[in-house]
Amino acid sequence: MKRNLYAVLLLSVLLAVVYGSGRAVSGCIGQTEQELYVAYRLAMDGQYPDAAEAYRTTAENNRRRSLVLCLFVRRSLLDKINETLATLEHYALPDNPADLAVETARAFAQLEQLEESFIAVF
Repeated sequence: MKRNLYAVLLLSVLLAVVYGSGRAVSGCIGQTEQELYVAYRLAMDGQYPDAAEAYRTTAENNRRRSLVLCLFVRRSLLDKINETLATLEHYALPDNPADLAVETARAFAQLEQLEESFIAVF
């Protein structure tokens, strides 16, 4: 009887850890997506210096979040998104709206891959 109780308790703890990990991954990715969206909106509104600063801030914040995310997702995916985010500020110019749109869409796709990578583990 006690073995069954221990097994149920262990399973409950493991489920709680997985749930908490999922919330941490979703939270980190959600924050990055929100910051990325704000930066893109600034660029589309013609506020290019503010957009470049917002992209730079997004890249820095995501690098900090990567310390948490590296516990749950593949490092190669984190490196890809960090590289993409680091280059976005250079596209925030009036003569590059199409390039900025493509690179921002790529960043959103890579963020989605990060989340799918975590879910695929389970």
